[in-house]
Amino acid sequence: MGTFIGDALGVGPHWYYDLNQLRKDYGEWIDDYTNPKADRYHSGLTAGENSQTGQVVGFLLESLAESENYDASDFCLFWRPATTTTSRCFWKAPCQMWG
Repeated sequence: MGTFIGDALGVGPHWYYDLNQLRKDYGEWIDDYTNPKADRYHSGLTAGENSQTGQVVGFLLESLAESENYDASDFCLFWRPATTTTSRCFWKAPCQMWG
């Protein structure tokens, strides 16, 4: 659960290399979910949503629960293109990499 919470907390302030700009945009301490700035990484997500990393962890956990162990072919079902009827996600690169 902590993985999902931490990932969602990081959506707004993610990928700042300039700490001064980070503090200007979000203050000294982040203790709640925040929206990403329009011109920043993860723009389009809203406060409390998971990034792609959190989504992948969710897909993995769902696959593990359904298969009762790691099954690459089941996990890759989560990565089929959105145009297919079995789609669970929009990105298929992991299936291309892992078979």
